[in-house]
Amino acid sequence: MKKITIIICAMIFLLISQSSAVETIINGEILGENTLKKITLENLVSKEITAESKINKDGTFQIKIDIDISNFYKLTLNQNIYVIYIPKPGEIANIKIDIKSPENHIISGSEHTNLYYKTQNNIKKSSEEEQKNIVKELIEKNPNSLVCLIFVNKLDFDKDAAYIKMVIKGLSKYSENKFVIGLQEQWEQHKKFKNQHKKLELGMPAPEISLNDPTGKIIKLSSLKGNYVLIDFWASWCRPCRMESPTLVKIFKKYHSKGFEIYSVSLDKSGENWKKAIKDDKLEKWTHVSDLKSWNSEGGKTYNVKSIPYTVLIDREGKIIAKNLRGDGLKKKLEEIFDK
Repeated sequence: MKKITIIICAMIFLLISQSSAVETIINGEILGENTLKKITLENLVSKEITAESKINKDGTFQIKIDIDISNFYKLTLNQNIYVIYIPKPGEIANIKIDIKSPENHIISGSEHTNLYYKTQNNIKKSSEEEQKNIVKELIEKNPNSLVCLIFVNKLDFDKDAAYIKMVIKGLSKYSENKFVIGLQEQWEQHKKFKNQHKKLELGMPAPEISLNDPTGKIIKLSSLKGNYVLIDFWASWCRPCRMESPTLVKIFKKYHSKGFEIYSVSLDKSGENWKKAIKDDKLEKWTHVSDLKSWNSEGGKTYNVKSIPYTVLIDREGKIIAKNLRGDGLKKKLEEIFDK
C-alpha cells in the first residue's frame, strides 16, 4: 500500500511539473508592403528556432509557445528586421512591425519587452554618465527582470558593485540561463582578481611560492625570510630580462652579505633553456625556481604577472615594500635600505 501511495504521489508531482509551462501568444502584424511569407521565433539562449508562423495576406500572424519562465527571444523577418522579445509565461503580446522603419516597433501586452525598448531608446539619446543612472534606476525598480542583464555592462564592477549584486540576486531563479550564469562567473572572477590584487598591495605579506629549483628540490620563498628578497619573474626567451642580468649580478654581489637575496621565478617551458640561461648569464649564486609552465606558472599567477621582467621586493618580515623595480630604480631603493 505504501509503495502504491509513493508511486501515485510521484506521478502527480510529474504531472504538475510538466504542466507548469503555460501558453504564451504573440499576435503580430506587418505594416507596409511585405513579400516575406513567414516569421520565426528564435530562443537566443539555446540558439534554436522555437516556433514559426506564416504571414497572412493582410500581414497578420500568430505564434504560440508554451513556456514556464521568461527568456530572451528574437522574432525575425529577415537579417535586418527583427524584434527582441522577452515574454512572461501566459502573456498575450501584440506586436506591430513596420517594414520601412523596423526600429519603431509597436508593442503592447509584454511588460519585459516594452521595458527593454524603453530603456534602449533612453540610453541611445543619453550621455555615458546619464546611461549609468538610467541602468541603476532600471535595476532598482526591476531587479527581477532579465532586461537588467542586457544593460548591466554599462556599470563598473567596482564602483557599482551594489547594483551588480542586486541583479545577480534578482535573477537567481534563472539559474540555467547561460547569460545569467555568465554574469555570475564574471562577478566571481572579478572578486577573485580584486582579492588577489589586495593581497599584493604594499605592506601586505608576500604570498608564498613553493617551486622546484633546477635540481628538482622544492624551495619556498618563505625559506629566505629574515632577508630582503627580490622576487624576479623572468624567462630565458625574454630579451629584456636577459639584458637585466648584469645589473642583478652586480646588485647581488654588493648587497648579499648585508642580507639581500634574489628568488628568481622562471616562466620557461624548457628546462634545458632555463638552466643554460642561468649558466650563461652567471646567475648561479642565488635561488632559481620554476614549474616550467610558462604563462601558466603557479608563481606567476599568484603574483598576477602579466609581463616580464617583473619584480617584487619584500622586507625581512616578508612584507611587500616595492613592485616592478629594475635598473636604476632598483639600485636606488636598495641604497635607501642598505647604504644609510
